Amino acid sequence: MKPLLSAFAGTVVISFSAILVRLADVEPVTVTLFRGVYAIPAVALLALLDRGKVRRTRRERMIGVLAGIALGVDLSFWHNSIADVGAGAATVLGATQVVWIGVATVFIFRERITGTALVMIPVILVGIVLISGLGAADAYGANPIRGVFYGVLTGFFYAQFILLLRAAGGPDTSAAARLLDAVVGVTIVGLIAALIMPQAISFSWSWPSHGWLIVLAVGPQAIGWALITFALPNLRALQASVVILIQPGLTVLWAMLIFAEDPNALQWIGLLMVLVGVIGTNTAGAARPALVEPPHETTEPASG
Repeated sequence: MKPLLSAFAGTVVISFSAILVRLADVEPVTVTLFRGVYAIPAVALLALLDRGKVRRTRRERMIGVLAGIALGVDLSFWHNSIADVGAGAATVLGATQVVWIGVATVFIFRERITGTALVMIPVILVGIVLISGLGAADAYGANPIRGVFYGVLTGFFYAQFILLLRAAGGPDTSAAARLLDAVVGVTIVGLIAALIMPQAISFSWSWPSHGWLIVLAVGPQAIGWALITFALPNLRALQASVVILIQPGLTVLWAMLIFAEDPNALQWIGLLMVLVGVIGTNTAGAARPALVEPPHETTEPASG
């Protein structure tokens, strides 16, 4: 499969993540745990088929699990955000990870923030406020203000996942093996949450809820990610940014068609502002090294 087609196919598959979470209609902690448990066999099979790559060190594998723990926390907040503000808005908010990565590169790696980011970050912040509905009675969502809070935390922890995953092995190592470590980390978070909040999780099998969770784990979690990780190294930065950032837009569309999600006018403006800000920041980069070098790539799928 050609890289551009592979990336687009993976993006379409991942765009259904939030939809499948809503269709499962179970507690957010239950989703986090079982999407990890059900994904392990599928991702392990992909890793088995991808054994020809350079082997990683024990330290890299441990970092991979830590990346998965960050992803598990990210998903837990994201699942709550979906319940509070809807599948579409929660996915758009998760895409703000590009801002957090920019902040990390500036303060941790001492890179310089770009002029584009200086313009786009305020646009994103205003958009986030508007998505909250500003307390309006016609704002979409069970609790949009809380949902926006969870959505911002989703972007923060997703950025940690991306940064840790990149330290879990170089481009010559198996992407599937790195993803397997991450899925194990997600499962660990789900198990810890189950121990801390036993009342917030259900271990009983229910249909079709667990059927949707299996589709979520095998589809977006395994196949979608595999298609994208295969394609990204072979795409130009602008191609990758545009293709991957189709994901939140598609999720908004699916949410409208399937669940009749209908944000009010201010929330729509906020969604568009966040999307424009994220696309602009992704395309131009949030930060660049102090010396004149190509900007550090931060293009990744939105949370899902």
